[in-house]
Amino acid sequence: MARLLLANGTERQVTPRNARAGFTLPELYRLLSCTTVESGALGEGYLIVDEDGKYTKHERNAEATRLLRAAGGAPADFVTGDALVVGARELL
Repeated sequence: MARLLLANGTERQVTPRNARAGFTLPELYRLLSCTTVESGALGEGYLIVDEDGKYTKHERNAEATRLLRAAGGAPADFVTGDALVVGARELL
């Protein structure tokens, strides 16, 4: 089950419509309220974010930023808006 990390500091569990196939791009776009996604490796899974999030009025996402940095992201980099943490088998 994937974790949707909301920019307001809360999170909720989400599942793809077809659990056997994984999340589709339209599902990712809907969950993250965006039109382009970017992913980064997190050990055995991925952090999915709005690729254009820094150019919108989204607020910073502290937990997603922490995960990004812990996975080796640039120390000054940050995530804005909602983010999704998925296992490798949860992506279509």
